[in-house]
Amino acid sequence: MKHENTKLPLSFLSGEADLIVNIVDAVNLERNLYLTTHLLEMNVPMLLIINMKDVAETRDISIDVKALSAKLGIPVEYISAISKNALQLVITAVDKASSVKVQSKESIKITYENEVETIISELIAKLNNQAAEMQVSPRWLSIKLLEGSSSLLEKLQLENSEEIEIYRDRIEKEVGDEADILIADARYGFIHGLMVSSVKKGAPRKTITDKIDKFVLNRFLGIPIFLVAMYLIFWVTINLGGAFIDFFDITFGSVFVDGSAFLLDKLGSPAWINAIISTGIGGGLQTLATFVPIMFMLFFMLALLEDSGYMARAAFVMDRFMRYIGLPGKAFIPMLVGFGCTVPAITATRTLANKRDRYLTIFMTPFMSCGARLPVYALFAAAPKMEFSISISSAAEGEVEEEGEYDLWASLGEAVSTIPDNLAGAFDPAVLRDPLGTNIGDVSDSSAVAEDMEIENSIFGEMRSRFAGGPAAAFAYLLFILLYVPCLVAVAAMYKEIGLIFTVFQMVYSTVLAWVVATLFYQVTVGHSVLFIGEALLLLAILIAGINYYGKKTARKQQYA
Repeated sequence: MKHENTKLPLSFLSGEADLIVNIVDAVNLERNLYLTTHLLEMNVPMLLIINMKDVAETRDISIDVKALSAKLGIPVEYISAISKNALQLVITAVDKASSVKVQSKESIKITYENEVETIISELIAKLNNQAAEMQVSPRWLSIKLLEGSSSLLEKLQLENSEEIEIYRDRIEKEVGDEADILIADARYGFIHGLMVSSVKKGAPRKTITDKIDKFVLNRFLGIPIFLVAMYLIFWVTINLGGAFIDFFDITFGSVFVDGSAFLLDKLGSPAWINAIISTGIGGGLQTLATFVPIMFMLFFMLALLEDSGYMARAAFVMDRFMRYIGLPGKAFIPMLVGFGCTVPAITATRTLANKRDRYLTIFMTPFMSCGARLPVYALFAAAPKMEFSISISSAAEGEVEEEGEYDLWASLGEAVSTIPDNLAGAFDPAVLRDPLGTNIGDVSDSSAVAEDMEIENSIFGEMRSRFAGGPAAAFAYLLFILLYVPCLVAVAAMYKEIGLIFTVFQMVYSTVLAWVVATLFYQVTVGHSVLFIGEALLLLAILIAGINYYGKKTARKQQYA
């Protein structure tokens, strides 16, 4: 399967572009030139920029730019992006290439097997008109169709699409291999010829990176080092980032909730408008703002991992374990973030290059027990220790707390004052032992738990009456809480990453799965109702069959995309 990031330019680059600037990595030139071969066959105006000259020179890699330019038939510029004159070199090269309308030479083409070339020639004769309409090279169009590009077939709306399959089958029978494999082999052969004539590599020597890799990729030390790195990431994200949550909460609350309520009250607006604007919209903005420091710290740390090169090494270390659930090693990081908060975990899936891996990780991330679910666990842990009782709140007794005058600057001062204490708390030994904040605390004193969570003591009695079925009923409820739809902010994050249809599907899927698991646990342990067990198993079978059917259907559709 072709990488989705290479399909975008191949689908949209056409005669509309005045110049294509193709940037490749000097250290991994052979691999990077694969996209260049596609662009050459499209016969589009192109400028090749080879970056990382400084790194290549430290590794004793010498590139003959003139020879490479002559072989490719396009201008080539060799730069180091960190040098002072790099930008000017690129601007000059672009201006020069644009002024002469540089275009890859028709004489420079990749030669395929004789049987493949014969069929390409036959297709070119049939596709000249369509290629002219699309403003693309007829040779490139023929090759892409032989590779099995279903998107191009749909775009062309060819009545003889079956004829393309006949050509593909003919190649496989005559040569003994599939057309797309033969085409890929020829491209890599062409690239290898370029490397032999244009690139010289000195004797390999060990770099600092190689020495570090001995430890971080060691079969015994790799996992402990990975865990230490994850500890640091989540300690910084949850605790240092969390130190600024109160600041954002109070600041946005004072501006958008209290401020808008004060302004609307002065204007004499009705109470329902105040509720919608200040409590509804303002409260929503206040809630969203509390995620800002966590998200910033998370992506800052992920950027450090990516730029340092450790992200790829962490993926390698965890790959073997994650493959058991059908995911790459890189997916471990967002899933682990999910234990702290589902929202940054979902957005962290952007580090995954493959669409399938991103979607699958997003579907699995809500099953991690995020911090928002911990209060529910704390309630159930404290409930058995609470006798049936009803307490009357001060509000019920008529002791209503009077609101003070609105003072924006006082609120902002209070917001700023929370930062030093919260930062100091991030270095507390208890916090250092729990970087994800998964400790629910001491639940031996129900009254203290109720006070800490700002709830009524009477809720424990209500919980005991609701779950009279014993611990099994409570545990079944906890299973449902763990698996069902995450918070609305997480749903919004999913919608942004995977779209409406898959978000709705995830909500339905997770809710059904939560009900099935909770029902099976309760009925198997206590209820013993054959009817409910049968219903749950049937629903589970339908869910699995539906997902399996959709997966196979999608795989068949995208096989040649």
